[in-house]
Amino acid sequence: MNNNEELMKYDEAIKILKKVEVFDFEAGDLLEYHSDIVRSALNFAIKELENRRWIPVSKRLPKVQERPSDNVYLVTEYSKKYDFKVTGKSYFDRLKGWSDTLVDFEVIAWMPWPEPYEGD
Repeated sequence: MNNNEELMKYDEAIKILKKVEVFDFEAGDLLEYHSDIVRSALNFAIKELENRRWIPVSKRLPKVQERPSDNVYLVTEYSKKYDFKVTGKSYFDRLKGWSDTLVDFEVIAWMPWPEPYEGD
């Protein structure tokens, strides 16, 4: 699956989830009682989908955050010289651009850095 297909799937899933209505004529009161929980779960899923897709640098760069530790991103770098892509960590600064990138590579896409694993 290429990035365009993946992005299309994320965008389509987000669009569908945003249109979901929390009601069911069969369940009636039971679903109405749980509608806040279901809505919270849907909002969580939408947020996760929005945060887990690659954003091409040609479309947009990250907003610089106040805390330096919040300016860490997961990036895909590409080298024309080697015709090779890698994924790794990079920092973004409006004035300096991307840092901690590989020699002869440029950042072509980014996404927010994932939250650390916290166990079950």
